[in-house]
Amino acid sequence: MMAKSFIERASLQEKESILEMLFHYLYQLSIPDKPYVAGRPVISKKNFLKSCVLKTVFQISSLQKLVASLKQFSYFRNLYGFTEVPHFPTFSRTASWF
Repeated sequence: MMAKSFIERASLQEKESILEMLFHYLYQLSIPDKPYVAGRPVISKKNFLKSCVLKTVFQISSLQKLVASLKQFSYFRNLYGFTEVPHFPTFSRTASWF
């Protein structure tokens, strides 16, 4: 509850700083770098985990809205390592994995 109110009050710059710290932590996790294969192209599990963090930090209410946001904002798409945004079912399967 306290974390949610902090996120709601945080400015965009503060959220970007939080994301940078989280990504640094996620990069150090021992998630196997073997990609999650859902057809082509090959997609890294870490990229999906980063996008789930984006969903939480920016309080995006659904995976469909997350996919739409990634399609709309190339900054986030590039930040999370997606050359193109995977389809919603791919996000859904991966979210259940996490």
